[in-house]
Amino acid sequence: MMLAMTLMSYQVVQWFMALGASATTQQTAFVSTVVGAMTGAFAVWMGHESSSTVESKSRGSQRK
Repeated sequence: MMLAMTLMSYQVVQWFMALGASATTQQTAFVSTVVGAMTGAFAVWMGHESSSTVESKSRGSQRK
């Protein structure tokens, strides 16, 4: 999922930069929404990674 979102975000940013100064307000809002969604997804993914790391470390210490 993160790979797909990363590729989509990259493509949208590349498209927007190719528009240059002719970008409209709607196109700017679209890019802002996509980048914001990527930021949120990355935050959730990082939160999930850190909680699973903590769980596996605590499980390992309980077995000893």
